[in-house]
Order: sequence, then C-alpha cells, then structure tokens
Amino acid sequence: MKILKAIHAGRVCIFSLISVLLFGGVNLLFQPVWLEWNNYDTIHGFYEQPENTIETVFLGASIAINGFTPMELYEDYGICAWNLATEQQPMLASYYWLAEAYQYHSDTLKTVVLDVSMLRSIPDEAYYQKALMEMRFSGNKLEAIKACTDTLDDFLAYLFPIVSYHTRWKELNATDFEILDYDVDTSVRGYNFATEQVIDYTAYQEIGIPDYLPDEEAGKQLLKKEALLYLKKMIEFCQEQGLELILTKTPGSANWTDIAHNAVQEIADDYELAFIDFNYSPYLEESGYVEATDSRDEAHMNYYGAAKLTDWFGQYLTENCDATDVRGMEEYSFLEEDLADYHRRILSIELNAIEDPCEYIQTVSSLEDYTILISVMDDGTYSLTEEQRDAFAQLGLEKLSELQYRDSYLAVVENGQVVYEASAHDPDAQTGTSDTAGLNNDLEIVESALEEELLENALESEKTQEEEGPLEYSGQLPDGAFYTLVSGGATMGDTSSCVIGETEYSPEHRGLNIVVYDNQNSRVVDEAYFDTCASSTRTPQDLEEALEEALEAGTDPMNLTGQLRSLYLYNCRAEDSYKIKSLDQQMETYDGSGLNQYLSALMSDENYIILLAAQGDAAFLFDEENREQIAELGLEELGGIQTGESYIGVIDGGEVVTERIDSQGAVIQEEGLSYKVSSSGTNSGGVSSIEIDDAEYSLRIRGINLAVYNKNTGEVIDFAAFGDDAHAGFVN
Repeated sequence: MKILKAIHAGRVCIFSLISVLLFGGVNLLFQPVWLEWNNYDTIHGFYEQPENTIETVFLGASIAINGFTPMELYEDYGICAWNLATEQQPMLASYYWLAEAYQYHSDTLKTVVLDVSMLRSIPDEAYYQKALMEMRFSGNKLEAIKACTDTLDDFLAYLFPIVSYHTRWKELNATDFEILDYDVDTSVRGYNFATEQVIDYTAYQEIGIPDYLPDEEAGKQLLKKEALLYLKKMIEFCQEQGLELILTKTPGSANWTDIAHNAVQEIADDYELAFIDFNYSPYLEESGYVEATDSRDEAHMNYYGAAKLTDWFGQYLTENCDATDVRGMEEYSFLEEDLADYHRRILSIELNAIEDPCEYIQTVSSLEDYTILISVMDDGTYSLTEEQRDAFAQLGLEKLSELQYRDSYLAVVENGQVVYEASAHDPDAQTGTSDTAGLNNDLEIVESALEEELLENALESEKTQEEEGPLEYSGQLPDGAFYTLVSGGATMGDTSSCVIGETEYSPEHRGLNIVVYDNQNSRVVDEAYFDTCASSTRTPQDLEEALEEALEAGTDPMNLTGQLRSLYLYNCRAEDSYKIKSLDQQMETYDGSGLNQYLSALMSDENYIILLAAQGDAAFLFDEENREQIAELGLEELGGIQTGESYIGVIDGGEVVTERIDSQGAVIQEEGLSYKVSSSGTNSGGVSSIEIDDAEYSLRIRGINLAVYNKNTGEVIDFAAFGDDAHAGFVN
C-alpha cells in the first residue's frame, strides 16, 4: 500500500512538474516580444551582469535609450554603467528599476542619471508592460505591479502574460520562437544604436534650432502627479542609500519647452539636485550637440549625438562623482570582450567616414569575419578614375575594374576573398562618352544630363529590358543565412536589391550599393552607397568634421555643395538664433541707448545687412550721449536727426553704405537687390516700410524700425522697433 501511495505521489509530482513547465513555457511564448528600442536586450542583459559591478545607471524614456552609450563610458573613462531606459518609461517604472539596480549592485552603485522627459506625461498601459513585464520576479516587481494595476486580473497579467495575451496565438511569428534561443547582446549595455541623421532627409531650413537660453518668465508647466510622486520617491531613495541623483534632459527641439525646463529647475533647486539640460547654454555648447547631424528625428539622438553626451557625462562623473576607473581590474575583465563586440556593432561609424569606395571595400576586407555584398543600380562607372579601377583589380574585383557604362554588376566578398562576381552589358546602351564627354565636374549638370539621356533612350531600351533582365544571384552566408542579390543597369531593370532572410538591405541608389554583414554576430552592420556615376567619392557621414576641414582649407562657403552646404547654412541659422536671443535678453531699454546697444552687437557681422527706417519723429529717442554713440558707429546722419525728419540707413557687412535724411520729413526711399526701404517724417504721414523679398518687416512704430538680413542664408533673422511701444520682433 505504501508503495502504491509513493507511486501515486510520484505521479502527481511529475504531473505537477510537467504542468508547471508547460505553463511556464506557454506563458513565455505568449508574452509579447519587444525588441524595439533595444528593450529586450536592455532588461535581459542587465540580469546577466555580475553582481556588484555597475556604478552608474541611466533611467528614462526612448530619448535616454538613444542618448547614452555606457560602453564608451567604460572605454574612455573606465566607468561601469548600464542604460536601463525603456520606451516611454513611466516614472513609476524608473523608480522600481532604480530599486532593482540597487538590489543587484548595492556595493558599487553610486550615481543615477534620470532623464526628466516623462515628468510631463503618463503613458499608455503598454509602456508600463514593456518596462515591467520582463523584470525578474521579486519584491520590487510585485510592488511595481501593485502600484500600476487596479484589478486582480491586471495584476496577474503582469506575472502571467497568458492571462492578458491568451488570444495572441493568432499573432505568433518567427520572432516569438527565435527568442527562445536568443543570444542577448550585452555589448551595447542598454543603448540603442542608430546612425540616421535628420539632415539626410530634411531641408536645413526645417530642422529645429535649440532655444539656447530659457525664458525664465515663461512660467512653469504643470507636471503629472504620479510622475512627481515617484520622482520624490527616487530622491528619498537616493538620499537614504547615499546615491547621487542627477536630473538631465537630452537635447531635441521637438520635445522640450521653456516651461518644462522651468518646472524641473524649480524642483532641482528645491532638493539641491544637479539639473543638466542639454537644450540650453552652457551644456548645449559644452556637449557640442548639433541637431542637424546629432539627431535622427529632432527628438532622439543618433550615435554621433550620444557619443558627445556620453563623453560629457564621462568627464562630469569623473570630476564630480568620484567615478571609479575599473579598466584593468580582473573582476571587470568581462567588459573587454563586450567592448570588442561593441566595436563590431558600430563598425559603420568608421566606415561612414570613408569617402572612396575602394578604401571602403579594402577596410572591410582587412577585418575578420565579414561578408561584403555589392550590387550596381543604373550606372556605377561614369566617374570612376583609372586609379580606382586599378585598386578594384588589386582587391580581386576584376569585373568591377572593367565595368562599362550602365552595366549590371554583382559581387560577394567573404573575409577578403571574392567568392562571386558577375557583370552584364547591354550592347545597345550608350557608352557614356558621346553626350556627356563635354561635361565638367558640376554634379548637378552631370546628373541632369544623364537623366535626360535616360529619358531619350527609354523607348529604345524597352525591348532590351525584356531580353536582358537584371542580374540575380542567391547564396548562403557563413552563418547559414540565405541572401539574394539583384543588379540592373539603367537599361536592364535599373534596380538594386540585397535581401537577407526576408529583409531588404540595399540602399537602392544609383551607383555601388554595398551591404556589410557581420558573420560572427549574424547581423548587417552597414548599408552604404557610392554614387560613382556622379562622383568618384562620397561626402563622409561625419559632416561636421568634413565642413570644418573645408572651411579651414579656405573653401568659400558659397562654393560648398550638397550636405556640406546645408550644414553650413543650418549652423548659420543656429548662430543667428543664439545671437539674437542672447541680445534680446540683454536689452533693457528701447530708446537711443538701446538702439546703440543693438547695433553695436550686430553691425560688425560681415554676413548681415541691417535696414533702418524712421517713422514720424525719431529724434525724441536720443539724448546727447546717445547721439555721440550712434555717430561713432558711422551713422552720422542718424546721430544728428532732428524732430520730424525722415531717415533711412543701410549697413552692409559692418559698413554704412547708405544714409539719407530729409529735413522736411518728405518720403525717401532706397532699393537694393532684395530689399526696399522707405521713410516719411511727421509732415508726410509718418510711415515706414522695410520690404525684403516682397515681405514687410517694419513694425511701423514711431521711432526707428529695423530688420536684420543674413546674406548667406537669405533669411531675416530679426526685426525690431525702438520708439513709443515695447520691442517686438522675430527670432528665427
């Protein structure tokens, strides 16, 4: 009997164990897999870290995920950190992740860097789930779930996702099953790597410009009660545990305001916390952030911006928070392996700086365990030099070295060895030497001519396209992944494709399209193109460095082209905005003294045209001291203006080129290439006008009206009035 009872009990235990395992497996399978914004790697990678090793944690929403790259803190400063931010992370979740970080790293944790964006909003339930569902079962998780749920069903859903997602079997896909064998990437340490730059797809005039200087009189935003509650809990937790809490706001014109800054600054002052807002001076300048190149969408930073902010924090933590340099310590040796993986992940940063396609392919070929997939679209030869053709031949790319105008072309290079190469030529295609032989190196002219040629031959090529389709080749990468390459010259499909698995990676651009695959880590690390039809080289991705080099070499800004020209003009707009806003905050009066202050600050800039027009009587603005100051600026007529007189002045690049006055107050007028200025005194109606590109900028206030025009950007950067009423103007 006892034996039977033991057997029965054993069966019950086995059945229970199997049931638990099955339930756990199904529960895991039915839980949504959130790979976006590096969410999965952030949370699961955190738990793979050796206990009591992390010294600094970053908390916040997606802008923090993209804003701080902890591996570079280690490489450059020896600081062991982890980015625990998640998409739209509620402040409630930030608090409990802080508690979780302290639980595992109580002996080493010193500093907590919190991005304050989420003080302004309470996100949807999905973002609480993304932040908390994959937290390990613990007291912290139970408290967090209890705090953000109202019913038992909701509470259980966080612990057992099958409760909430039991119908998700209809949505299961390959990712849900692959995650069961997923190798968590700990090398990025919670950071989400991205290289897109807003200047790549946005006109420079439309890219946001930081505010630089907060308006302290703008008021304060009303922050969310729940968010404030958990911020207070974080402050108290850090005080109790002896942790340094640093409030910060990543830069981005699209998601921050003066009133939000003022509200957080008040809290920081009340609790004696550091608040580092990179949207304003001096932190904006200290970090070197440039929205056009350091942002991917004017809200989230790309790698270039994150590297700048991370470097700033590396210095700050070292100088102000007694950060520990753990490089060389045996217990932190695991970071060296992660660092090597990190460099493989960010290989595209090194490659993006390469202008020549031969050097690009040579660089990748010299590295270990990469595959290069090349396809040509339209034409990839028109601007190739003989030196480049020779270089391709030396790399083993014989067919590429001999490629003709508008040929199709494919190549696969594994570990520096050419394993496949093919080309196809349309005998009826133009050679590229007859209609284009006389062209100079003006890229716009070359491109226009080639497009016109393509249109002229479109009908003739239809038959050829049917007979000579694109080249196609399929193969298998060293890790087993399947790929298909497609190339079509202009008359053979005009296409490029590189599909790995089910994903398209080709940039699909005219010229050489190149995809670089990391065989070791099974991922694409770069997607690049070289428009070797229009130019033998490309503009490097590091536009800031390229622009600086061009200007230092003496290049006339007017001769800059493409993205370098766009970045230069964007920088001009940003500098103008900072200058005007700074001046506006310094202004105290709008009488003759204020006018002197304003003109003294701006008129020496060689890029500015300042247009002045008196309306009615302007003499009342000046006392004797003001008149002398104005005259010393070169505006002698204005310095001597009398009651009721008309006046116009034009200052171009610091030089007074026009100054006219009419003692009877009659209408006077001056016209330039893009402007028209007129003034009438008291006896002639007392009206002023400042037209620039057919738009009126005079505020038509009694006194002196003016507008400032930047000749480089072609934009009015400010307009103002000094007279009866308060100053009113425009800051670009």
